[in-house]
Amino acid sequence: MADLNLLPSDLKANKDVAKTARNLSKITFAIGFLFVVAAAVGGAALFLFTQQATRLSENQQTLRENVSALEDTEQSLILVRDRIQRVQNILSSRGSYESVKKSDDIIANLAENAEFESLEVRSDLSKLTIILKDSDALSNLITELDDTTKYKNITIEDLSFSALLGYQLTVTFY
Repeated sequence: MADLNLLPSDLKANKDVAKTARNLSKITFAIGFLFVVAAAVGGAALFLFTQQATRLSENQQTLRENVSALEDTEQSLILVRDRIQRVQNILSSRGSYESVKKSDDIIANLAENAEFESLEVRSDLSKLTIILKDSDALSNLITELDDTTKYKNITIEDLSFSALLGYQLTVTFY
């Protein structure tokens, strides 16, 4: 078919204007297409991020439940650790018991005019303080301490005399 143009030639569009109009039409189509693609990508991203947020929320809830269960276990472990510490204290005090028992033998053999004043027992040593009324009792006690083999080392820490009390002897046993 022949191309008939019934419009007067002065109303006919200029070739440059027609070309620009076609280019603008293509650009508008491309921008519209890019907008649709961007909207689709944004919708997909929104969907994926929503799914990921839901999974993270579920994981967080699971972890909270696990932590609460582990808190109970931790409390049980703390109680067990405290009990073990108490048992260790009791076992370590057995050495103190032995020291008291050895000191008790010395205290039981004191002369009638000697008086027990104090006993300090630690894991590494025992410190005994005795008040003696006369020098004979002091001499007998020092001789008895010299003859004993229950301790590795015996040291006289303090020896003092008071006219009112008599001799005060402080001895450390190792």
